[in-house]
Amino acid sequence: MHTHESGFLTITTLHDEGDQIIGVIGSIQENGLMTVPLLGYDFAVRGEASLYRLLSAKITQLAEERNLQLHLSAGADDFKMSRGGVPYLEYSAIYCEHLSIFRRIALKTFACLLTQLAPAIFQTGE
Repeated sequence: MHTHESGFLTITTLHDEGDQIIGVIGSIQENGLMTVPLLGYDFAVRGEASLYRLLSAKITQLAEERNLQLHLSAGADDFKMSRGGVPYLEYSAIYCEHLSIFRRIALKTFACLLTQLAPAIFQTGE
């Protein structure tokens, strides 16, 4: 996994008693902030809901140990809102200056379209 080898993504795993991986967290730490774009667990494991809770607790523990502010990002909107979460429109960035002119134009055009259209599409009713 190149993202792990390069240090971009820190991988933390959750193991069962037999040392089998049953859950994974992929986190990014930068400028005092930690975000978790990767969270997964084995649905075949009995009581998978507990795995989600265990991984969520582990995320909080990692952020505290590293003295980082935690951002749990988007996703699972209904789940988060039912627990008091507040929706916010989020953005992603892509560095493309090293790409060919044609790819940069395509990405920048796509970015302009998203910037104009996404807020209306994903409006949260505020």
